[in-house]
Amino acid sequence: MNIRTILQSRIVLIWAILLLSATGILAQEFRGTITGTVADPNGAVAVGATVVVKNKGTNLSTTVTTNGEGSYTVPFLVPGVYDVTVTASGFKTTSRENVEVGVSDRVTVDMTLQIGASAEINVSAGEELLDRGNVSVGTSVSQRQVAELPLAEGAPYTLATQAPGVVYTGDPNFQGPTARTVPPATRSI
Repeated sequence: MNIRTILQSRIVLIWAILLLSATGILAQEFRGTITGTVADPNGAVAVGATVVVKNKGTNLSTTVTTNGEGSYTVPFLVPGVYDVTVTASGFKTTSRENVEVGVSDRVTVDMTLQIGASAEINVSAGEELLDRGNVSVGTSVSQRQVAELPLAEGAPYTLATQAPGVVYTGDPNFQGPTARTVPPATRSI
């Protein structure tokens, strides 16, 4: 084999490794999704209904329209609490408040519209939210947990090692880059 053939095969191998490793990076999605179906009181799907999903913490809203099957999907939502509002011609405005989306959650919020003027608002709050089809594992750590749990020097990195599905193989004394501990090798007895 000549040198040119060897270099070409190595370049192809490097590109293959880069492409395969990039697919693993793309799978690390932390954002959630709200999905569901909008129907009328008889159970018929509501095609073309407008669904607004509003983040209560940031006041940012995303608007989508139901498809031919009455379904909607709002992807790439930052973990937080959302209000879901549905409007359609000839129906009351229906909303579901305080829908919590966690890390990598896929929350199903099915809505049933009531006949009436769109100026009237029908708030449905007591129905159960379903998490169908979510096979990911994730967790979020609140400020309250960091402040109130007994963590070494208040380092939240300790909580990250306790998350479901995490296998920590590093130094058990590691408290994060901001820790003010002295490494064991430099301690004097």
